[in-house]
Amino acid sequence: MISGIYFMKLSEKPIKSVLQLHEALSCPKRIVSIRPGNVVSFNSLAIPDCYFIHSGSANLRRAEDRKIICNIISPAIICLNDIIDLTSEVYIEAITPLDFEVLPYSEFIGNIERLNLWHPLNNILMYSLAKLFYLTHHLVVKNTKQVICWHLLTLFNEPDTIKNSTTVYDYIQQRTHISRSDIIKYLSEFRRKSMIKMDDDYLTSVAGLKKIN
Repeated sequence: MISGIYFMKLSEKPIKSVLQLHEALSCPKRIVSIRPGNVVSFNSLAIPDCYFIHSGSANLRRAEDRKIICNIISPAIICLNDIIDLTSEVYIEAITPLDFEVLPYSEFIGNIERLNLWHPLNNILMYSLAKLFYLTHHLVVKNTKQVICWHLLTLFNEPDTIKNSTTVYDYIQQRTHISRSDIIKYLSEFRRKSMIKMDDDYLTSVAGLKKIN
């Protein structure tokens, strides 16, 4: 176990609330399917949109340096605000075949009010805030070793579609600015001390690290 690291438990994603909004607000004619590796750029118009992710998984990448901000696992709803304009800052890259739908924010929020769907929307927003705090808690003012340790634990708890398709090095390198030499150094140390196990560069065990339960 890495001394001085505490891993906060993140509450479960409110899938029932997401599905409730999907079922109430989705229009099948708007659903688009794309292949793995395809990119979805956000609407650059003045009118913001919401994105319903119906099936599949994707990366949310920062346009500036292509770093992965987070993974998007269906079912999901993203861009739930008309305050922050991120259209030129981020984009979606499909990991698996992806089915998604674009819904104008004005239509989305209007239907939320008309159908009184504030409770499921509140559950989703509260989860988003909890996840933001969770990420900030673990990554702000941490040393390199702690950040790598946290990413290892996070990778191990990812869905199989991500864990089985991403090498340990790529997972860390795509989400941080940690140097290649430091990543290799700490991975070698963790393996030497039997804190982690890897098979052909894929993570198979984090038994020596404090798990996220």
